[in-house]
Amino acid sequence: MSNLTITNTTKFKAPPPTKAELKLRSILKSKNLLFKPGHVIWYTNCHKYTPDLIIGKRLIIEVDGKIHDANFIKTPDRIRQRALENMGFHVMRFKNKKIQSHPAIVAEEIIQKYYEIVDFDNNSQKPIVTAIKEPEESKEIPFDIQEKLTGWTKFYNDKISEEL
Repeated sequence: MSNLTITNTTKFKAPPPTKAELKLRSILKSKNLLFKPGHVIWYTNCHKYTPDLIIGKRLIIEVDGKIHDANFIKTPDRIRQRALENMGFHVMRFKNKKIQSHPAIVAEEIIQKYYEIVDFDNNSQKPIVTAIKEPEESKEIPFDIQEKLTGWTKFYNDKISEEL
């Protein structure tokens, strides 16, 4: 999966975990499910994202607080989720409230999805990777930076492939 880009960069610091996320981490640890918090995923040449948790190589878990109900957050969340799914990731979103009230059920849903994905991986099917259109309102990236972005992206993809 050389097209997937997951990094743990020292310059970028992920936001601190919420109480619900800490609770979910705790229950997943108790069930011996390994996860990676605070890793960066580049979903375009210049857009990165830090999911709450990555389980295995392709399962992203998002713990959503009330802010994710706001319209100005919903749209970027949906765009990012579609981009990640086009890259071969599976994204599961859970509300803080559900994690606080039913953590064992949430953990079982995550474990079930993880095993479905592992089975999919064993069939050696490759994900479809599609390009993401640039927003109409964005400014064009200067040519000298554009040239460097491709090299930087390749460098990080190669580095990540070695780690996985």
